[in-house]
Amino acid sequence: MDQATRQLEAALVKFLREFQKESSSPVAVISNWEKGTIQLQVGGK
Repeated sequence: MDQATRQLEAALVKFLREFQKESSSPVAVISNWEKGTIQLQVGGK
């Protein structure tokens, strides 16, 4: 995993923490470095 990707993930996690303070919906970041994907999962119960 390269430095830019790590920085992107860190920024996403920081953003989501702020977002969750304002929102009642749970949000998760799902990183799959083998596939090279970062998913955001919003909602759920």
